[in-house]
Amino acid sequence: MRLLVMVFGSGLSMYLLTSVVPMYLAANGSGGVGAGLSTAAMMFAAVGVELVVPRMLARRGY
Repeated sequence: MRLLVMVFGSGLSMYLLTSVVPMYLAANGSGGVGAGLSTAAMMFAAVGVELVVPRMLARRGY
């Protein structure tokens, strides 16, 4: 149950940030380039975490 809550919470926070951060940057002067770069940075971070999670889970015994 705890793992399910963690997965749901992390997914929810990622989806909220993916929609809000580019909009915030575009509205505050970064324009489309800043919004695109922030989206790319978040996607690269998400892929990086996906590559590390199996090792982290194996260490914890899942």
